[in-house]
Amino acid sequence: MYHHVFYIVFYVVFVAIIGCSPSTRRNLPVEYVGGIVTKDGVPLENACIQFIPKTEEQGEAAVGYTDSNGKYTLTSMNGDLGKGALPGEYAVLVTKTISVLIQGAKQEEGEPPPEETKELVSALYNNRNQPLLEAVVIKGKNKFNFDVKSKP
Repeated sequence: MYHHVFYIVFYVVFVAIIGCSPSTRRNLPVEYVGGIVTKDGVPLENACIQFIPKTEEQGEAAVGYTDSNGKYTLTSMNGDLGKGALPGEYAVLVTKTISVLIQGAKQEEGEPPPEETKELVSALYNNRNQPLLEAVVIKGKNKFNFDVKSKP
């Protein structure tokens, strides 16, 4: 009986390890991608910028966050932290959210005040199906600056 349990556990662990192993695209050379994100010409601090591959064969997405000057550097799951993205065509999404207190909401004793998340960038800039922004990453250093508008 215990031998059967051992083999079942071994098989489950083996399948989990194989299924969770890094993809064959892991550790491919990524290209540096960075730039500046502004909103109506003003640096957009603490925004998230995502490069979403236009095809599944291209690989995984890359993401970055802007600093106080709107500067970002992408990180890809395929490469080293902060190093960029795989070459290819990308849809570019920009988001920035903040938490705001819900006015007039009842606060339970001992609980933090109720909050909701508010998006500060137009939804048109984070629509995966119809992206307003695009980029083509090529071999070498890539710099992409994006200016999102309050009213696109």
